[in-house]
Amino acid sequence: MPYLLDTNIVSDLVRHPRGRIAGRIARVGESQVCTSIIVAAELRYGAARKASPRLSAQLKAVLDTIDVLAFEAPADVIYGELRARLESAGRPIGANDLLIAAQALALGYTVGPRELGYYQNAFLVYDNAINVGVPLHNVATAGLSKLRGDMAALKRAWATALSSLTYFAAPAFAILAVTGQDLVVVVLGSKWAAAGAILNVLALRGPAHVVERTLGWLHVTAGRPDRWRRWGVLNCGATIIAL
Repeated sequence: MPYLLDTNIVSDLVRHPRGRIAGRIARVGESQVCTSIIVAAELRYGAARKASPRLSAQLKAVLDTIDVLAFEAPADVIYGELRARLESAGRPIGANDLLIAAQALALGYTVGPRELGYYQNAFLVYDNAINVGVPLHNVATAGLSKLRGDMAALKRAWATALSSLTYFAAPAFAILAVTGQDLVVVVLGSKWAAAGAILNVLALRGPAHVVERTLGWLHVTAGRPDRWRRWGVLNCGATIIAL
């Protein structure tokens, strides 16, 4: 299936003409990649805004080597339907990104590298699962704040709440780790089945993720947001290293 390169991919290709993206294109073949006139317009605007002759020349060199496709029917019909569905689901995306996605769907092309899509969709399913408990955070913070004057009672209440939450979260994520691939096929379709293996791995972090989120309950209600901030910095660093 041909690839329609989005703005980020072409921009990386312009900045690193011998980089990873160029190597990937060489492997799949230049005949298998193209981009949209919308991508070209976005990047030409960026080059004009920076007033960089060198950047403009690099962009022209890249666009001269790949097909730049016009936005044509039935992409307009797909755009209208896709935008309406995303907005009704509360998941709107940028106007230009949506135009590019509609064009790719109309042509039956893949947008950017398919592997990135696998990770993105696996994380989307995982993130929705972990966010089921988001409303509990406001309730827990408000409830535990009443015990701020009694640290011993606050810690006991937090431990009880954490125990109850883990009791339900651990088996739920264990089931997700086993059935992730089937769930991805049901929710996203069979073409994203490979994302299920990634979801299986992400689900193993679920119980620890649930515990991690409750740390805010303890630190904020105890009047020590500085500790929560330090934990956030540590967690951010660990996440970056893991990626």
